[in-house]
Amino acid sequence: MPGSDIYVQVTASSGASAKSRSVVVFVPRKNIDMAKQQKGTSQSDDTAIAKALAEPLAMYAFNHRQIFPGYSLSCFFYLNAPAEIHGKSPNLSQAGLKAWIIS
Repeated sequence: MPGSDIYVQVTASSGASAKSRSVVVFVPRKNIDMAKQQKGTSQSDDTAIAKALAEPLAMYAFNHRQIFPGYSLSCFFYLNAPAEIHGKSPNLSQAGLKAWIIS
């Protein structure tokens, strides 16, 4: 996914039930490149950087909703905005990142 903005969908799921919560975080290319500069490398995996940048905002979103104990996180990456956020304003934004709570 080099050279592109990345959308990261972070989903918290409970192993004991079918409950899950998801947040989509838009991570702009400039934020990824800035993180690479700060690390002093251009060889880092863009998706790993996008995930590291997206997770704190996703966790903040989860903390403002009821979340269940014993959850696990999973991430999915997209080059284009997922259909669930088309035409919707973000629920949160921080430092160029935007987050949509989708479930």
